[in-house]
Amino acid sequence: MSTFHQVSDDIEKLKPVKSDDPEGLNTQTKLIEIAKNIGLLVVGTAYEKYGKNIREEQELIGMISNILIEIYAMESALLRSQKMLHTNKPGRAIIPVKMTKVFVHDSLEKISFLARESLEAMETGELLKKHLNMIRRLLVSPPINTVSLRRDIADAMIGYGRYTL
Repeated sequence: MSTFHQVSDDIEKLKPVKSDDPEGLNTQTKLIEIAKNIGLLVVGTAYEKYGKNIREEQELIGMISNILIEIYAMESALLRSQKMLHTNKPGRAIIPVKMTKVFVHDSLEKISFLARESLEAMETGELLKKHLNMIRRLLVSPPINTVSLRRDIADAMIGYGRYTL
């Protein structure tokens, strides 16, 4: 079995994240891992279909690049917030944690859209249906009140008198 098929099989075994960890970032960590796996699925599908001729598929390369950029940005925000949580002043991480939650929530929507568009450009039939169902099942942020989180973030920024962390 190829590495790509192993990744595809591993993704099928993943469970969707159903609820948010209100105080920490465990949920976001799991969601980013799922996003990475979906990213691997899209990259693997592209490589399997086009091989070295992938460079001719500029639209697809653009979508894959945007998926990878979103994953990188989510993980960067997560790691920064986690680092702040594990200092001797974890209270300073309250706003960064909220920012990370909102950012991951929003990024998952983008990644889901880009992954679906990419796979729809490469696959057909039952395999496409299977992969689209996996994306719809896994790339979903559990319910969080982003309006409240955004208000808290905005209030903190107003309180600081500037954007700062």
